[in-house]
Amino acid sequence: MSAAVEERLDDLESKLETVARVTLDVRRQLRSEAVSAERTKMLAALRERALEHDVRKAKCAGCGAPVDIALLSDPTCPGCGYLFTDVEPGSWLIRSPRLVNTHPELEAPLEEESELDVLSAVVGEATTDGGDER
Repeated sequence: MSAAVEERLDDLESKLETVARVTLDVRRQLRSEAVSAERTKMLAALRERALEHDVRKAKCAGCGAPVDIALLSDPTCPGCGYLFTDVEPGSWLIRSPRLVNTHPELEAPLEEESELDVLSAVVGEATTDGGDER
């Protein structure tokens, strides 16, 4: 091949690599935003569940620290990072309310794509469960 063709192919290869890199970055950003949106939905469902049980504060099932549900900006314990998916109302005799994770698949760190799938399923269950109780 001639030098001009080689140079043109190198230029096209470089541009293609740039497009691929930008595409991956955009895909990661979109996934990250989708995960964030699902976590926001989870927090809303958690707050709704707490409201149904008249619970404002509860203990983290992960570390036992008291958590004010209204102050949460994410459905995780501010102290230990434990992910909350539900509120267990306390009983007047046995224990105080607890924030728990009813989905063990969320305990291990997941890649964003898997986390998005699992969080979407959890939010769907919380929305469905909440609608049935009313």
